[in-house]
Amino acid sequence: MTQYKHPQHDFPLAERRLTARGTLNWWALDENKYPCRANVAITPLINGERAFAAVEDAILKAEHAIDIISWGFDPAMRLTRPGGKRLGDLLIERATKQQVAVRILIWKNKLANLMENTVIGDGLYGSGGTAIGSGVLHNSGIFSEPGSGPEMERLWQERERSVLHYDRLIQHFHHAHDPGQRQHLQQQIAQLSQQLTQLEKRLDQLSQGSYGSKITGSGGTAHEADDDVYTRNWFYHVQNNQYPTLEFRTRDFDRQPSALFGGGLANALHHRLRIFNRLALNRHDNESIRKILALSLFPSHHQKMVLTDYERKEQARGLVMGHNLHRNYWDTDAHHYHELRRDVGFGPWQDLSCEVSGGVLWDLNENFCTAWDQQTSLWRRLTDRSHSLTEQRAALKPIDFQRADHQGMAQIVRTHPTDGKPGSGKELSILEAYQRALGNAADFIFMENQYFRYKAFASQIKERAAQLQDAGAEKELYWFVITNKPASGHFSSATYAMLYEMGQEQLMPQVQRDRVFILQEKRAELAKLQAQQSGFQLSPVMHYWREHKISNLQQEIRLLEDEIRLDEQDQQRLADNEQAINRMEALDEKVAEGHSLNEAEAQELQQLQAQHGYDKIDPELFEQEGLKTVVASLVSHTQNHDGSCRYRDIYVHSKLLVVDDEYFLLSSANINQRSMETDTELGIHGPRPKVAREFTDQLLNLHTGQKKALTADNFDHWFETAKENLDSQQRGKPLTCSLTRFWDTRTPWAEAID
Repeated sequence: MTQYKHPQHDFPLAERRLTARGTLNWWALDENKYPCRANVAITPLINGERAFAAVEDAILKAEHAIDIISWGFDPAMRLTRPGGKRLGDLLIERATKQQVAVRILIWKNKLANLMENTVIGDGLYGSGGTAIGSGVLHNSGIFSEPGSGPEMERLWQERERSVLHYDRLIQHFHHAHDPGQRQHLQQQIAQLSQQLTQLEKRLDQLSQGSYGSKITGSGGTAHEADDDVYTRNWFYHVQNNQYPTLEFRTRDFDRQPSALFGGGLANALHHRLRIFNRLALNRHDNESIRKILALSLFPSHHQKMVLTDYERKEQARGLVMGHNLHRNYWDTDAHHYHELRRDVGFGPWQDLSCEVSGGVLWDLNENFCTAWDQQTSLWRRLTDRSHSLTEQRAALKPIDFQRADHQGMAQIVRTHPTDGKPGSGKELSILEAYQRALGNAADFIFMENQYFRYKAFASQIKERAAQLQDAGAEKELYWFVITNKPASGHFSSATYAMLYEMGQEQLMPQVQRDRVFILQEKRAELAKLQAQQSGFQLSPVMHYWREHKISNLQQEIRLLEDEIRLDEQDQQRLADNEQAINRMEALDEKVAEGHSLNEAEAQELQQLQAQHGYDKIDPELFEQEGLKTVVASLVSHTQNHDGSCRYRDIYVHSKLLVVDDEYFLLSSANINQRSMETDTELGIHGPRPKVAREFTDQLLNLHTGQKKALTADNFDHWFETAKENLDSQQRGKPLTCSLTRFWDTRTPWAEAID
């Protein structure tokens, strides 16, 4: 045994048994399909403007093949703006003029399609044209507002003029030095901003449901309504083989006839059942069967990657992406409240991808070819001996892509419930990578993720902080989190459980109040049952049933009492005001949904908020010794003519982990059970200090305005900035940057189904 010291710290981390590696192990070695590779170049791509520009550049320069996997696909989206060509046109041009082989593989489930259309314009049955689900119903006027077309055009032109004028005023304001002129310009900017908000609100109403909304949307927006027709025609022509070198396939977890010939019969017939069995046997915290059913019956193929010219090894390029090929993923670093190049109703949107080269291209190709071949039709397997893409590309090896000028190692990691290393049948290497990385943390952990609901990670980080303290660490472990508010009761219990494990559950005060109310109800129900049990002569069967019911209630009450860290006085105060609090929440929700209140309701809401408003709460956060945590969200704002402000949440779609500025993991995987255990996901990771620092340098400067040299200073800056910005937002004042304390006052309590 020997004592290991972190190269950037002078305190012992822990006693560990050294292996032949002679260093910390960051690699996924147990649940992986692909090994770590040497000589891998990685370029971070922050936000859609950069990421989609890289995708377009790769497409335009491809000479032999373009391979695309994504969760969603919109052929009408424009990768570069303004003036860029539609994605569908770019791919058709490469396929027809340059004879590039274009292969596109997208997840599609017909039932899920009824809720969210991942393949814009394709229709439920994949024929495009006027098929059900391709958006023809919306375009016909059945779902659209009469006469909305001309009004959309007029309002859009007015918005374009207003945004250009807005940008000019901002430039003048920055160059003005006279106080009077600056004040006059500020008033003009505020008035124009308010006009723009009303324009965008009306445009959003007119275009509601026209993009990816259930089965009615097929791509048309207020900006480009003719995309409804374009997307349907694109799929109609592609699916009818008008472009022989462009092939579009969808995939799900259904049985494939081709599996009979591919050796995967058991997986093809039973993988949903296998997922269910695995989840049921390894239930987290007695999770509900309803949640297990949702995860096993509706897994999704959530990977995103682009690979070009794989067989031209000198010019092959790969992208590992968080971005989907949908237009709402496009945004700039600025995340403006008003952004002319962003479609109305979308964004602001924060997201991350990266471009890669080296031996990992072999792994990306294997991932693509395996998935592509699984979707080969039975007819093609019988009639075309060259159908297997895997066999066509078998000659190339990982070493063929190594370049001496590329420094550093990396590993492709995945979640895949039906494909793993030989003898496994599944792959959970993203989960393993998270676990190894969190177990190696010595200074800080940075998470920027769409979801934040995998309690086991919080438990592991707490354990790691305790290990460091036990080993004599003189500094705390810092945990930085950027995520979204759940915004739906379907996810509240999992997020709340994560925050509770961190001692931060009071950042969801509505859920916490709901838990108090539920506790009071269960106590009352228990008292009633106990009175009935002692006051009546019951049959043995009824007596047993009531005893069983009482026992279950007592257990539920104990769990709730342990979970609610409010003292009895606070709990009683909430219980006494339950009716008033519920009324306040109902009126507040009405406003949030865009409904206007009458004068009496508005006055009532104001009075209720003065008594029970969430802005009156100063959350008590419970911190473990040796662990400092800050949970934040991102917000964009604009100013009104009277100096007050309006705000929009910046939707965080990123999936990034950085540890100690030494290690990074970028993937398509959210921090939830679905991404870690049941869906297909794809990522890249490794101990790459240069890449890790490039991510945190850019992101901390983007979100907070600066990255400080010391982690403790960064934490203090984050904590105070997030708190001050939340206070400013509650008072209708400008924000100093986008980082704001996570503060969810709208999500009610409900058992998570995801």
